Amino acid sequence: MKNLKKEDIKPGRYRHYKGMEYEVIGIGHHSENLSEMVVYKALYKTPKFDLGTLWLRPIELFVDKVKYKGKTLAPGLISWPILKSEI
Repeated sequence: MKNLKKEDIKPGRYRHYKGMEYEVIGIGHHSENLSEMVVYKALYKTPKFDLGTLWLRPIELFVDKVKYKGKTLAPGLISWPILKSEI
């Protein structure tokens, strides 16, 4: 399984490894240190957050491997698979 790289992150719909769906809007930059951030919105609502809430995540964390229920999941194909790309 390949490692996800910044170039692989495209606008479109993704499913998180925990099952919730998000829409990646694109890559933004932190206003103070210019670090790259993935800008995405939740396609669900919770008691605390409305449908369409925008989120920012450092690109390194977006593409990094994660541990979930005792397993290490590779990013991209397992943790953030593309459902539909808007390319």
